[in-house]
Amino acid sequence: MRRFLVLSVLTLMVFSGLFAQKNDYSDYVIINKYDDAVRVAEFTGKPIMVLFSMATCKDCDDFKETTLMDEDVMTFLKERFIVVDIQPYPHLRGRFPLNTEDSEIFSYSELFRKYGVKRTPTAVFFDSDFSYTNRTIGVFDSEIYIETVRGFDQSFVDTSLRVVNVITEEMALLMLNTLPNTRLIDFNDLHTVVKSLNRLDYHIIDNGNIKNVKEILQENGIALNNVFVYESDINYVSDKESEMDNSFIDGNWTDINREQVIEVLSENLNSDDFFILDVRTADEYDKGSIENSINMDFFSDDFKNKLSKYDKTATYLVMCQSGGRSTRTVKLMEELGFEFIYHYKGGYSDWVQE
Repeated sequence: MRRFLVLSVLTLMVFSGLFAQKNDYSDYVIINKYDDAVRVAEFTGKPIMVLFSMATCKDCDDFKETTLMDEDVMTFLKERFIVVDIQPYPHLRGRFPLNTEDSEIFSYSELFRKYGVKRTPTAVFFDSDFSYTNRTIGVFDSEIYIETVRGFDQSFVDTSLRVVNVITEEMALLMLNTLPNTRLIDFNDLHTVVKSLNRLDYHIIDNGNIKNVKEILQENGIALNNVFVYESDINYVSDKESEMDNSFIDGNWTDINREQVIEVLSENLNSDDFFILDVRTADEYDKGSIENSINMDFFSDDFKNKLSKYDKTATYLVMCQSGGRSTRTVKLMEELGFEFIYHYKGGYSDWVQE
């Protein structure tokens, strides 16, 4: 439970030191919770930055581990934006477009195409009304990145101090399960920990009221950007079921089942940059195959050479008879630098089952 307890002065000093030393993009970037991030942005009144990335993308790693972990960039983004990072998983869903009431629901892989993402990392910025503002593509120097984003919209230049506000239990739980830098603090502990709180974090105070919370902040000369008060007790336990189940990920590709294959095929029916690679032998392929698939025998001498000539930024669905050769193929594709890989682990034997 993310709740500060009454601790000794020494322990609080240690905790304060730990908080000050935190310097990781995952401390403030929401991972693969697109719709939840939008709801949090709506509630907090903040613009939103949607980062499109791939697990196999080296530039994405560089962008996250350098630019997004730079102290000045972290401060700039945390003050001004709700930041969410999404990858093209077919089983996750999000709405598009953001600023209309008749938006539709699409898989994350489809969102990449809806937003016109051709290269990762791409960061798409929206103002507080969820109108598209601009985007960045690729890796930036930290100082240049801040100035670039500042130039997109006047509201990205300055920030105003946010006042203490009320919150519902539903929204409090959503924020606690979505925003990594959200803290739950019992009002009875607020006096003890108030001076150690980071102004850029989100603080949810339960068992208190706005008047008393404001008094404590004023008495201690503390100005926090995001403070929300719930007058009763929030029985918060981390919502593990809402977190993405990574058990289907094996390496830097996505294992999908028959139902998800059907979905991927439907979504990419008219796409020019989507390919189905069937790596069985020609004899196996001739006995039955998925329509429009490309046969490339895994056991052929020139298999790796042929594979390396394909567009590494296109989207691929890889399969064999029952998962053995296709598993070795996606590992090879990972080594070769392919970015968008779906792996049908059940293979053609699963496809033809009733």
